Amino acid sequence: MRLLLLLLLAAFALPVFAADKDCEKEPNWSAVRYCVLEQQDAELDAVYKDTLAFVRQRDAKSAGLLVQAQDAWRVFAEKSCEFTVASRLPDSNDLRLGCWQKFIAAREQVLRAYKRDFGKVPDDLMNP
Repeated sequence: MRLLLLLLLAAFALPVFAADKDCEKEPNWSAVRYCVLEQQDAELDAVYKDTLAFVRQRDAKSAGLLVQAQDAWRVFAEKSCEFTVASRLPDSNDLRLGCWQKFIAAREQVLRAYKRDFGKVPDDLMNP
């Protein structure tokens, strides 16, 4: 029941993505978690690749910086979720899933904003 609630909350918290697989049909909670994480990671990867392709067409140097930023972001997010779990509820896969979902949702917003705002001069240079 707790997992079903978590999955429902995740469905409302994250952008809708095309699911190749119905995760609720997995045989156990561990498999459901893995399935959900796999799908969300695939959605993040699709948003990243779309943004990268857009940036790459406009400026190769900026594209290289985006690749570095994405790699650094992934390490930061993974370490942050490790800390969250270790400091609150060690060995909690549900807490790890929730943490990762929040990071993915935020990163997708940032990547979409990069694409939306690429090449535009901010109205307020102190608030890019």
